[in-house]
Amino acid sequence: MNNQNNSGISKSARAILAKNLLRLRKAHGYGQQELADLSGLSKSFIGGLENARMNVSLDNLESLSRVLGVEVFVLLIPPDDPDPDK
Repeated sequence: MNNQNNSGISKSARAILAKNLLRLRKAHGYGQQELADLSGLSKSFIGGLENARMNVSLDNLESLSRVLGVEVFVLLIPPDDPDPDK
């Protein structure tokens, strides 16, 4: 699996998680607070993950994946489009 963006620069697992978490949260129509409440995490922690500033435990990944209806590994798959918001 190639985790490089179009410029050939390797993306970190944090950056991949951040992009996937934001995309999935929006796809479900959740705000950060709602995702935090449903997953048992704090809004500031969700924001930190979405901005690739926070480390995450496997337990927290499992909580997020349950709420978002995906397997844990899906959160760490590099997206096809390096910037789907553009």
